Amino acid sequence: MGIDLERLCSPSRDRALARARALLAYVVVTHGFSTLTALSRIVHRDVATLSNGAAMVRERLAEDPVLQERATTLEQRLQIPITQ
Repeated sequence: MGIDLERLCSPSRDRALARARALLAYVVVTHGFSTLTALSRIVHRDVATLSNGAAMVRERLAEDPVLQERATTLEQRLQIPITQ
């Protein structure tokens, strides 16, 4: 997706950033890299917001091959636990 950490953690409500956060939340929780609580501290978002975003990703994943590819790429890049 090409979004750096500074933008991902910014207060912006930009659609691309919101989708990136949702995808990150989905991958982090689904693959046990971390918890939404830890991720919420890093990206400065409410746990419920991340949870809702992850649920939307889960629903769209089966029908969206681009989203599937992005999720796979993110899974491969996240080889360390997210803690804070």
